[in-house]
Amino acid sequence: MYARAVERSDAAALAASYSEDCEVVSPIFGILNGRPKLEASFRDLFRGFSDITVKIDDVIVDESRQDRAVILFTTSGVHKGRSSAFLDRAAVRNPRGVRIHLRRSDKICKETRLSRLHRDARAARDPERLRPLNLFWREHEH
Repeated sequence: MYARAVERSDAAALAASYSEDCEVVSPIFGILNGRPKLEASFRDLFRGFSDITVKIDDVIVDESRQDRAVILFTTSGVHKGRSSAFLDRAAVRNPRGVRIHLRRSDKICKETRLSRLHRDARAARDPERLRPLNLFWREHEH
């Protein structure tokens, strides 16, 4: 459902998967509190990119607590330059990402997003801050 909603640029369908009081930590948009701000961030994403594809690479669910999951994905798209939040690139091909979810009542209430693309862009500015993320990517490279 998530991948198809992204590919349709359906911000409302994506936001409906989250609780009204959700908190999302995004490398692009910062900390987003509440579904309206989250939906606005999806709309900004779709203004900035076209031809988005998403491939879910793996989903890991915590067996001891079914309310926690990690989603590994690969995405691509063409940057249209209409969003203030993105790097100035003509095309973004195959950046890998991770979403860490905590669910409550079948909705995502907390999400942390990690992105290879933004990790690479920030590395020159603050390499020490990115050490834990760099270790994660080294362990999950193909």
